[in-house]
Amino acid sequence: MQLSSKDGIACDFCGMTHKDDFEYNSIDAKAVSNSFHLSQKLSAAVSSSFDCCMSCLDILSRKILETNRKPSINKCELSGGLLGRDFYYCVVTHVRVSISGRIVCGLCGDFVDNDTCSKCNNNSNFIKSSNVQTSSRILEFSICCDEYNRWLSKMSDVRRIAGEWSTKS
Repeated sequence: MQLSSKDGIACDFCGMTHKDDFEYNSIDAKAVSNSFHLSQKLSAAVSSSFDCCMSCLDILSRKILETNRKPSINKCELSGGLLGRDFYYCVVTHVRVSISGRIVCGLCGDFVDNDTCSKCNNNSNFIKSSNVQTSSRILEFSICCDEYNRWLSKMSDVRRIAGEWSTKS
């Protein structure tokens, strides 16, 4: 999740905070049916989006590989149980963020060189500008509804502990 200070993210899985220049992964979970074709899965609305640090994605990837030693079409790729008719299709996007150091006025969007925006006289709402690069679809997997609900419960606990609830960009 994005930090309320808007200068980094906290991993939804472990709570680790990353600021300045960092890499993370965004996992979009989409509610789909077993009758969906790939194009329908990819164009489905996102039910939830999770921010995942590099370490947690490594753990998640290993679990998927371990669970799928004997692949099956209708299997949850995390628990190994049956997917059922309705399940969640997850698409992972890798994100690389580089903070440029330039300060932008949070009200008008102009670059600020000192403590006050010369365009709108704002002196408190500033944002660090950043360069964001993404790599889409680096990993895709399917999870059952039970596993998805476990994720939601875990993310709620991690966010409560971290004390950060902002998801605004």
